[in-house]
Amino acid sequence: MTSTKLRILAIASAVVVSTLGSAVVEAGGGVTGSIKFEGKKPKMRRIRMKSEPTCNAHHGDTKVREERVVVNENGTLKNIFVHVKSGLPAGKTYDAPAEPVTLNQVGCQYDPHVIGLQVNQPLKIVNSDTGVLHNIHSFGQPGNAFNVGQPGNGMELTQKFVKPEVMVRVKCDVHGWM
Repeated sequence: MTSTKLRILAIASAVVVSTLGSAVVEAGGGVTGSIKFEGKKPKMRRIRMKSEPTCNAHHGDTKVREERVVVNENGTLKNIFVHVKSGLPAGKTYDAPAEPVTLNQVGCQYDPHVIGLQVNQPLKIVNSDTGVLHNIHSFGQPGNAFNVGQPGNGMELTQKFVKPEVMVRVKCDVHGWM
């Protein structure tokens, strides 16, 4: 795949909900490649976490930056999702995996930053920050939207998205940088 110039959509974190999964490979197809960034790497805004001492301490002396555009050392981009709109045989369906995908809140950041999952596949949301209140706020369409607090370390919440949707924005209302 050749290098591609991209218009970057700034998002806090995103979940992509599809009706397709790894079963596509079993059907005889797949998509591979890499997305490369051309030009000068953008400098991401620094995140200052002094208002949340636990998270500030988690990062130590590291200067935490936004992750809207993360260019790896080899020029490839991190946190990229490719949406394939068509190509499956008509009427072909795939069961959602029973295994959950995990979205962790650690150091007052989401890990990972972008997730892909299928309709009805569990999304396990974990608060790994000791003594830190987080909430997980999904801005999806009806059936995919939720806003739930997680006031303590180790708290877990499992959600399922019931409709396909590309790029559901997710944020924490407590920490504006998340």
